[in-house]
Amino acid sequence: MSTVEFDKKIFRLKAVKSAVKDYKDFADFEVTEKKDRIVVKVDNVDYESKEVFLGEFGNYVIHKMSVRQ
Repeated sequence: MSTVEFDKKIFRLKAVKSAVKDYKDFADFEVTEKKDRIVVKVDNVDYESKEVFLGEFGNYVIHKMSVRQ
């Protein structure tokens, strides 16, 4: 299992959850909130390498931040 954390000062929970929804066919996700962070646990990645997948997921969250939701 891998973990990706997003700073709440920069990232919106809605954008992270939207990215998780779009990526749900490629891995299992669990989203939780801490005081200043959004924590995403990622498991069962069905994609090339896990590192590439996590980087692409992070980039997609950034994209979701720029899209009006």
